[in-house]
Amino acid sequence: MNRKKPLTFSLILIFFWGQLLAPVFNRSFTVSAQVQDQVKCEEEINKAQKEYYDGRFDEAIDLIKICLKKDGLTENERGKAYKILAQALLAKGFTSQAKQVIKKILEITPQYSPTIEQEPPQFVELVSEVKNEAQIQKIKNKKSKKNNGKKWLWIGAGGVVIASIAAILINSGGESSEEKDQTLASPPDWP
Repeated sequence: MNRKKPLTFSLILIFFWGQLLAPVFNRSFTVSAQVQDQVKCEEEINKAQKEYYDGRFDEAIDLIKICLKKDGLTENERGKAYKILAQALLAKGFTSQAKQVIKKILEITPQYSPTIEQEPPQFVELVSEVKNEAQIQKIKNKKSKKNNGKKWLWIGAGGVVIASIAAILINSGGESSEEKDQTLASPPDWP
């Protein structure tokens, strides 16, 4: 019995110290895991790029999709991953999906501009097309906001005119009480 007390006390003490120190150890393990994930993701991006260059587009797409689901990617890494994904999708003929990915690239890096020397011509054209569509949409949005304001101006002005006319008709359209009390003269006699 005498031996059980120190052992039990030691186990309880270890348990409580473990509970107190667990967040510290978990945090360090979490940071370490994030760093490892980031390094692994960089490797996956590079591997995906190699797969893309070797014509294995499905493999490149799969690697990039896995990598993009992870946290802790830098903007540069995310942009590079999206670029590879867009190029692989375009190579497979998925133009509309590639456009959506290019929009994400432009959200991350609005000044992004590929060159024909560095990227496939199809990709360069698609980026240009997406940029042009974005500019056209921006212009349409400005016009609709402008026209929307004009529409409400006309509606408001029309309401004021109608209210003014109604007020004039109500005030001047009726007879005064003196006119109502006067009776008409008798008609002249017939010859």
